[in-house]
Amino acid sequence: MRPQRRISGHPILADLGPATVEFTFDGEPLLARPGEMIASALFAGGISVFGHHHRDGGPQGIFCANGQCSQCTVLADGRPVKSCMVAVEPGMRVERAEGRPPLPAAASSRSRPTASSARWRTAGPAPAASTSAGCWPSA
Repeated sequence: MRPQRRISGHPILADLGPATVEFTFDGEPLLARPGEMIASALFAGGISVFGHHHRDGGPQGIFCANGQCSQCTVLADGRPVKSCMVAVEPGMRVERAEGRPPLPAAASSRSRPTASSARWRTAGPAPAASTSAGCWPSA
C-alpha cells in the first residue's frame, strides 16, 4: 500500500475537504480533491515518479510545480500534459510518460486553439508577456 501524503488538520489553512474525484494512474484507482492538479493528487497518493527521461531513463516527477519545466509530464486521457497545470477530472485516465510521449496530430498547420475549445483547466492566470523597453527588439 502506498503512503498517503495528504495534509489534514493544518494549523492555519482551512480544511480543503475530502478527496472525492475518482481517476486512475496506470490503471490504479486514486482519489483527488475537486479542482486539485494531477501532480498534487499523485503525490498525495504516494506517487512521486511520473515517468522517465528519454535519454538516461532518470525518474521524473514534480520539480518546479508551476508549469515552467516538463518534469511532471504525464498522459491524461492519451494527451501529454504538465500535471502541475491540469486539474483532475472525474474518470480521467492518467498514465506515466515514458520517454518522449507522442504528440497528437494537428488538424491543420494553421489551426489554433481558442479559449472556448480548451478542455483542460489550468491553475492560475496565464503568464503575462513582458513589454518593458530592452526586452524585445524593436520592429
